[in-house]
Amino acid sequence: MKKKTLVLLLACSLSITSLSYSQNIPAVSAAVQTQTPFNKILKTINLSSVSYMTLKDPILYSQDGTKLFVFKVSVYNGGNTELDMLDYWVRIQTKAGVKYPVKSLNDDKKNNRVAPKTTKEYNYYAEVSDELSLSSLILSVKKFDINSPGLEKTIGSATIQSNFTSAVPVGRYKQISLGNTPLILSIPRASLMVGKSQAAINLDLNIINKGSSTFTDPKFKVYLKTPQGTIYPLQVDPADSNYKIYGNQTKKLFVYGTIPASLKDKAIEVLIGTEDETTKKTIMYNAFQIPIVKNNIGKSQITIQGEPVSVTLVKKTMTNNSINSTAILSVAFENMGKKSIKLPVLTGDLMTNTGEVYGMTGAPETEIVLKPRTKKTITLSGRTETNNVEKLDVIIRPAIKEGTDVNPDSAILLYTIDKTESGVGSGNETPNGQLSFTTGQGNYEGKLESIRKIPWKDYDVITSTIKVSNNTDSPMPLPNLSAYYSLDGVKIEGESVQVIPRTTLLTIPSKQSVEYVVLAKVSYNNEFKNINVVLTEKNNDTIYDLVSFTADSQQNVVPELENGQNYKITTDGNTSEYDVKRTGLYVGDNSGILMTELEAKNDSQRHALLPGLAGYYLTKDGMMYPVIVMNLTDKISPSGKGLITLYSMVPKNLSTDNLSLVMGAAVKAAGGNNTAIEGAFVQAVSIKNLQINTTPQDSTSNIAIGAYNLSLSSMLAQFSYSGMTFDFNYNLSANDAYEGTKEERSIQMEFVDGNFGSSIVKELPLLSGENALKLGQNEITLDIPDDKMSLKIKNYPKVTFNVYEIIKYKEGEKTITAKRIVATRQLEWFKEVN
Repeated sequence: MKKKTLVLLLACSLSITSLSYSQNIPAVSAAVQTQTPFNKILKTINLSSVSYMTLKDPILYSQDGTKLFVFKVSVYNGGNTELDMLDYWVRIQTKAGVKYPVKSLNDDKKNNRVAPKTTKEYNYYAEVSDELSLSSLILSVKKFDINSPGLEKTIGSATIQSNFTSAVPVGRYKQISLGNTPLILSIPRASLMVGKSQAAINLDLNIINKGSSTFTDPKFKVYLKTPQGTIYPLQVDPADSNYKIYGNQTKKLFVYGTIPASLKDKAIEVLIGTEDETTKKTIMYNAFQIPIVKNNIGKSQITIQGEPVSVTLVKKTMTNNSINSTAILSVAFENMGKKSIKLPVLTGDLMTNTGEVYGMTGAPETEIVLKPRTKKTITLSGRTETNNVEKLDVIIRPAIKEGTDVNPDSAILLYTIDKTESGVGSGNETPNGQLSFTTGQGNYEGKLESIRKIPWKDYDVITSTIKVSNNTDSPMPLPNLSAYYSLDGVKIEGESVQVIPRTTLLTIPSKQSVEYVVLAKVSYNNEFKNINVVLTEKNNDTIYDLVSFTADSQQNVVPELENGQNYKITTDGNTSEYDVKRTGLYVGDNSGILMTELEAKNDSQRHALLPGLAGYYLTKDGMMYPVIVMNLTDKISPSGKGLITLYSMVPKNLSTDNLSLVMGAAVKAAGGNNTAIEGAFVQAVSIKNLQINTTPQDSTSNIAIGAYNLSLSSMLAQFSYSGMTFDFNYNLSANDAYEGTKEERSIQMEFVDGNFGSSIVKELPLLSGENALKLGQNEITLDIPDDKMSLKIKNYPKVTFNVYEIIKYKEGEKTITAKRIVATRQLEWFKEVN
């Protein structure tokens, strides 16, 4: 007789009770595992006074157009000599007398003898008529007898009651023998997710090797069986293949698949077995009765490489338009086990309620390592070719690796998306007044802080500030957001809109928030009444609306401060203060420079690089002049201060009455680029009525030149026909109240004959350059050649000495030099003045 591969079969009875949910089977406890294994006996038949045969565990099912009847025979030899099983066999016939051949799955040559005082198990099956039920069959045990007709006699028989079941009760396990290895089988968990037309089932099969020899993977085949005997194939995870189980060790197999949704309320069974090499049929044994416990579909569990993995539904949305329907689904996988695993490459399909199937994209193309207690969110998106979709099933499967024998229809997860779960407007208002939204990275809340139209040169910049909050108990990644504006229903989108997070953080800590800025340039004469900003998320080539914010009139109003009030900026929880120290108008040959010095203070508890500023001057006539800001480039200590200078080129005769400075925190370009975006600033304020000091001080002591103080003394002015000299002592000091790099300045000394006569000028840089004034106390003699000197002296001995502060404004290739008088006093020629 040809050798046949020994087969094992297992069936699990699943009671399923509702639609669109995930169901989990309670685990078998350690106490249950210590109980006696369950056996369902048909009948025990005596072979002698000390030996007997037990008929047990009948199963009936259909496979490939054939109905199979499978049962077990256990033989105990209580004698003192071997029992030859070639003298015994089992016949099967119907109550009407129709007989069916019985085939053994054991190797007859090696297993036909039972040693004294031992038990051996045999497995049989028969192909029977399709209309038969278990109660139609009779099992007869025959013994070889040379004196009986047909050389056999019946020593016992058994029938099967119509209500007979071999299913193992809840919490029990089955002990079997496979390849002479004793095994314990149990199913501690099963999960069912039901959609419109299909359901996804997954379960764990635990195998314990109770023997001393190594048990090698027998290549289990797994099926679901209906009450009518129809079977559906399931898939053993290929990652669990080619295993070995050593003595007293355990292996957990992950099994998954897809069945018709119509079976959700049926008492289905899960059958597990191996393939007979000769007949290519899979023979099933044993059934487990496992009631399903209903769970929320938002949370389920699967097993990967033997470790439990929690699966959380993060987001599911469907967006319909006049052409098609687009769906997006995000699920988070968290390794709840003790070992690292590799999350397999996943694929997804969209199935409509009419049975059309469309592929989904977005999942990573390589396996992802998940360490214990780490999480990975995967987002899939897809689009149908019709727009009349009421409901979609999202079916998630592991990608098929080349060279593996995998059922392509087997799913591990299934979710249903209804058309009511749509994009814009789906955000629900939370108790704290924010709108909830979900991306592929998790659940967030958002609030529109401000939305302003800021004039800049020959265009306007629409700037929205949105606070994005993480109100979960764990840190969340910064969401990767895009956006568009709707201005009176007209969209501004694509590259015209930038979304920039104003943070240096890599994640949003629990119960905290960060600011996102949404920028768009529009024509300065573009007027509109209604403005909406819509946050979106791009998945592959598809953009999905997340949440929409509508601006009210107050959010477009820039707060006003009086000159002298301090202004505060907050970024990532750090606060900085700004005070206007002075504003001046510097006059050049053809234009002027408007300059403001701000004292900046670090109010945080650590050294910090204060945020850059941007803004513009606004005149009472509505004229706008953008400023260039000399921002601080060094970190400032806690409670430390620095000096910031703002410049703008203006007409030299500009009226400075009711002058305002509109400014805020500059928005820098995304992607690590430290360059500020022109015209983009947030937390804006308008500082009103800047005071322009046009009166110079009447002494040369403590002249403020930017962040420096200059004092002049022992001044002696002398002239000759060829020019003049000027001897003086000076003390140049840096203002110690200010940290960071200080902007270099220049001064100009002017000598005016009398009060309004001819003048002689000399420019002196501070710190560096020719004739530069150095820090500290020094004396210097200036030679100022002038061959027309004698013609300029008309009011001898009086001379007016003026000191100007010089600043230079560079715009492109053009540099403008302008000055402002800061000090003046009277001198006399050839007379030293202290």
